[in-house]
Amino acid sequence: MRRLTDDQVSYYRAAHRLHILAQRTRSAAGRGTARTEELAELSDLDTRTTRAWFVSGEQARQWRRIAHGPRRGLLGSASR
Repeated sequence: MRRLTDDQVSYYRAAHRLHILAQRTRSAAGRGTARTEELAELSDLDTRTTRAWFVSGEQARQWRRIAHGPRRGLLGSASR
């Protein structure tokens, strides 16, 4: 049996959080300072985390695009 590394576990937990936040954002836009902050945390990865989680820069950019989408939605709905 192979165990996941700490970095792999961290990535899967963050991906799960991002998925849940994206779902909540779509269903409840407009209620979201805490969600906006949590999404910011997930999209603003430090260099060590980026290197540990992603093989290529393109994968890191894709992660950021995905994380910024719901965040933009929350910020946009808050300004209306």
